[in-house]
Amino acid sequence: MENNFKFYRLGSIFNNMGSGIFSIFILWAIHAIFGNLLYTGLIGFALAIPFALSVFLGPFVDKTSKVLLLRISIFAKFLILGAFFIVPSHFNVGIAFYLVFALLFSLAGVFSSNSGSAFLPLIVEKDNLAKANSSMQFFGIIVGLLLGVFLYFATLNGMEFRFIFAINSIVFLISFVFNLFLKNPLASNEEHKNGYFDHIKNASSFFKKGALLHLLLAFLLVGSISQIASVNMPLLVDTFFGEAQYYVLIVVAGTVGAALGAIIFGFMANRISLNLIIFLSFLLAGVFKILFIRGIEDGNLSRVLWMMALSAGFTSVISLLFHTLKQSMIKTDFLATANAMNTSLFQVMVAIGAVIGGFSNYIFYSIENVFFAQGIAFIVIGVLLFLSKPIKNLKLPTNKIYE
Repeated sequence: MENNFKFYRLGSIFNNMGSGIFSIFILWAIHAIFGNLLYTGLIGFALAIPFALSVFLGPFVDKTSKVLLLRISIFAKFLILGAFFIVPSHFNVGIAFYLVFALLFSLAGVFSSNSGSAFLPLIVEKDNLAKANSSMQFFGIIVGLLLGVFLYFATLNGMEFRFIFAINSIVFLISFVFNLFLKNPLASNEEHKNGYFDHIKNASSFFKKGALLHLLLAFLLVGSISQIASVNMPLLVDTFFGEAQYYVLIVVAGTVGAALGAIIFGFMANRISLNLIIFLSFLLAGVFKILFIRGIEDGNLSRVLWMMALSAGFTSVISLLFHTLKQSMIKTDFLATANAMNTSLFQVMVAIGAVIGGFSNYIFYSIENVFFAQGIAFIVIGVLLFLSKPIKNLKLPTNKIYE
């Protein structure tokens, strides 16, 4: 069991790092190649669609070897990123090529995400899930930072995006190798007797009331609002700083903040009331997002980097807390489907956000208003969750609940 977690953690570190690199650089690449905000929004939309439909794959993931799905999906990511490196060097490709392969990459991500999320509770005690999730994110971010420094100097020296994607593919290959050492845990004593739609119905019951419902609604709003900002980030940096390396610096600052958030979450999870963690995290994330855009307007790069790190840190705390609560409160036999259902709803909102982001210059009148509105939304959501009765009574479950 201990070796299983060790190899799973190493595989997840490189898988998450590779996925993060791709999601960041694909948006910048499309912006740099085509200079069309609508195309950038379409790529964001393409990345979200497979996740939006992942609920239909949930029962399949629940009933299939998680180890096998992890191996196949991560190897598929390696092949797809290889295509991003090879094909543009031999053919004159347009936006259609990037849209198709973004869809394929995202589809592979559906399987790796849901199978990985369902696999962890099979090899880690529920009391240790918060620690396991925070440690995996922390170490993934540290390794990611090392690669981020390299990519910064690479963009500074004009490296083509296809070479960045080639490096990205190697990251997934490393993840695949670690996943080859995983072993399937003991099968559940419960048989999957439910039919396909009954399985989905039973999994959905975990989100019908209580704290998970309130948190899910909050995350749906956050997903849409954050995607609007993400689609506009390349244009924002290009407008105020004009060089790709500044975009990488801001992303690396966010990565440092996420590492800090992982440490904070691991420390606070069993020491501070969860409703207070949620409220403070939303509140501070929103405040720092507003200060981030103020720093952009003032041209103060140092303040921009600090505010990005701090806002990303508290956003990371929110994400880790919700993820851990799902793994703790949902029965293992339904976890992949419940997680896929959550992901589908979330990605529908992300897809909507991507489309809105493509037209945001007509809606928000200025790109700065996009990021200011994002900060205000985080603060409002934090206040509403703090006033929620189920959130006030929220506690992390322990193993005793399930024995």
